[in-house]
Amino acid sequence: MSGVVSQGIDMDTPPGPASLGRRLANGRQSPTAPLKIFGHAKKKINDIFVDISLYIEDGNQFLEGISVLSCNFWYFLSTLKACS
Repeated sequence: MSGVVSQGIDMDTPPGPASLGRRLANGRQSPTAPLKIFGHAKKKINDIFVDISLYIEDGNQFLEGISVLSCNFWYFLSTLKACS
């Protein structure tokens, strides 16, 4: 004997979402186990926050670049007025 107990087929319960969370014959959880769903959702949420963070950093760099260009532009105009 291998020591593995497999579940028999229940003819009263049709296959579907209710039967998907059961343990498989090899002792592992099915892919739709609640903990697996939670882990997958947590990873997706984390990826969204990483994307938001990168978007904010990109926006800050853009605004800093505009600020520097604006300062350089006004400095350039002031030097033109000084030369005339």
